Amino acid sequence: MSATWAPTSNSIHRLLQYLDVLAIAFNRFRQRSFELPVYRPPDPFDTVAWQEGVRTLLNEFDAVRNRLFAGAFAPARLAERLVDETVAEFARCGGRDDSTLSAIADAAVWIGHVGTPWNVGTPRPWNYGSLDPESPTPKLAREERFEAEFQVLERYSPVRAALTFALARTGQSIPPNVHDRRYLTYGSWAPGQHEPISQRELLALANEAASAPRPPGDDERADDSVSSRAARPPKAKRRRGNRSHAQSRDPKRRFRANLFDNIFNEKRPGEGAQRLAQRLSKNKALVELAKQAGFDAINAAVVESAIQYSRRRTELEGPTKK
Repeated sequence: MSATWAPTSNSIHRLLQYLDVLAIAFNRFRQRSFELPVYRPPDPFDTVAWQEGVRTLLNEFDAVRNRLFAGAFAPARLAERLVDETVAEFARCGGRDDSTLSAIADAAVWIGHVGTPWNVGTPRPWNYGSLDPESPTPKLAREERFEAEFQVLERYSPVRAALTFALARTGQSIPPNVHDRRYLTYGSWAPGQHEPISQRELLALANEAASAPRPPGDDERADDSVSSRAARPPKAKRRRGNRSHAQSRDPKRRFRANLFDNIFNEKRPGEGAQRLAQRLSKNKALVELAKQAGFDAINAAVVESAIQYSRRRTELEGPTKK
């Protein structure tokens, strides 16, 4: 049975659309990066044209991401909520097997990973140039500079396939035009050719995915403009000493909040603290963030602290904040 595509009302369709839009935007960024003016390593910022070109690509990618997510910590929360909603939707269709649950979890992890803003931990998109002169990034050859994005897109393909197979096991399928979106996530775009998908079309898909009704009290995607903030009733003042890490005036506490949210976001289902610590200790950006937060290294104790911090924040903010 071919289902009508309804990402605003069907949680499975919504999860797939989030997955597709992020992957297409990511590949669009990568493909257009090859059209940037030639730079001369090891200084990646040696021409104004190169800087302006990169800034344009980042702004376009961020525009799509911002339509999907509300803020720095929203991707992890939204990914968790998508899991709950999609599991329930599959259960109503009879999809309760372990492989279906695994496919949902993998998709949510990928979305949370790619959706996290570049200034929170590891930059996303990663390899557009480094402000750190000690970084090996500027030393890479031109054709190697965006391999990190390519590896992430490679991971997307089996994640999406597992999710569509899970949907097929319930007797449903996706429309051909939605099925063909996957070709936009790995195809090469010749320099100067007409783009297979425009920025406007991507933003329209992002709007469609993000326009699903929110549960009562869910302000995850609340408008944070100056005018909307002025119209809101004043928040109750926190007691002295009860300020959250993320809102702290102490930079080290804010770094710690960013670090803990990144660790929690990177955690895979069933992954223990020790194994997660070993994996994250290879991430140079997170290790540097840990040092800024006052930790010598990312070890099991730091991972446990991050998990406990995320759980406490969930208890304080309530389940709808995820």
